[in-house]
Amino acid sequence: MRKTSVLVLFLFAVLAVAGPKTITVGSPRAGDVLCKGKSYKIQWASSGVGDRVKVQLISRTGVAISITKTIGIENDGLLEYTPRDTTSEGTYTIAVSSMDGTVRGISGAFRIDPCLATLAPPPPLEIVPTISIERQNEHNAMWVGGAWKVNWTTIGRMPELVNIYLYPPGCSGTGTLLATARTSARSQWVRFPETLAGGYYSFWVGQPGTSLSDCSERIQLHRQLMVTEPYAATVWHRGESVVVRWRRESAFITPLVDINLWREGMSPGTFYSLAYGVPETACLRRVTIPNDIPLGTYILVITFNGSGGTRSCGPESEPFQIVAR
Repeated sequence: MRKTSVLVLFLFAVLAVAGPKTITVGSPRAGDVLCKGKSYKIQWASSGVGDRVKVQLISRTGVAISITKTIGIENDGLLEYTPRDTTSEGTYTIAVSSMDGTVRGISGAFRIDPCLATLAPPPPLEIVPTISIERQNEHNAMWVGGAWKVNWTTIGRMPELVNIYLYPPGCSGTGTLLATARTSARSQWVRFPETLAGGYYSFWVGQPGTSLSDCSERIQLHRQLMVTEPYAATVWHRGESVVVRWRRESAFITPLVDINLWREGMSPGTFYSLAYGVPETACLRRVTIPNDIPLGTYILVITFNGSGGTRSCGPESEPFQIVAR
C-alpha cells in the first residue's frame, strides 16, 4: 500500500512539473487579408510540444496544404510565408501542430486574395500617329479640270494642317500640290489643274519630310471634255438664261451628254438637270436657271447621257454661286 502511494505521488509530481501541452497561433489574425506573392509572418507560442512542429494551410472545406516539409521546422515561433499565385483565393486558417499531431493550434480565419488593386498600373500604351487615305478606285471617273473629294482618317496626335498632293502612282517622283487642309476636317475637295496630262496618279496626304503621310491606290485622270464656263467668279441668278461652255479634248464616252447642277452638301446622286441629250461636240449650250432652285454654291457637272446625273461621271466646273435676282 505504501509503495503504491509513493508511485502515485511521483507521477503527479512529474505532471505538475511538465504542465499542459499547448500551441497558440498569434498571426495571421482573424480578418487579415494576405495578398498572393507577398511575404507574411506566421507566429505562434507553444509549451511542451518538442523542438519541431509542422505548419499547414487549412481551407474552409477542411483541406490541409502542408507549408513545411515532412520533417517539420524548428519550433522557434516564427515562419515566413508567401501565398503562391496558384493558391485559390478564399478563406483559410493556419494550423501549427506537434510532430505527432496530438497538439494543435489554429489561427483566426483570414483571406488570401490576388490584391490586383495594389499592383502598379501598367504604363500607358504609346499611340503612334498615323494618317490613312480612304480607299480609291482607278475606275472612278476623274477629269482634268474637274473636282474630287479626298477623305482620310487619323489616329493619335496630328499636326494642324496637311497637304494634299497628286503624284505618279506609288507617290514617287514630283508631285503637284492640290490643297492644304485642316487635319481635323478629314476631307477636302480638290481640283485637278488643266495643265495635268491624262493618265494614272496617286493621292498623297500628310506633312512633307515626316512619316505622317499616306499614299493612295492609283487613280485615273481623263482628258476628254473640260468645263470652261461657269468658273469660280461666275454668279448666276434664278430664272436667268446662261451659257454653259466646254472644251473638247477628245471624243467623250458617249456622243450625247447631260448638263446638271450639284449643290454643295447634297448627296452625290441628287442634282438639278439643266439640259438632256446635248451633242458633246456642240461645246456650248444655253440653259435657264430654275426659279425655285435653292441659293448657294454649285458645281456644274457634264455627265454621259442617261447616267442619272451622278457626280464623278464626268468633268466638273469650279464652284460658283447662284443668287436671287
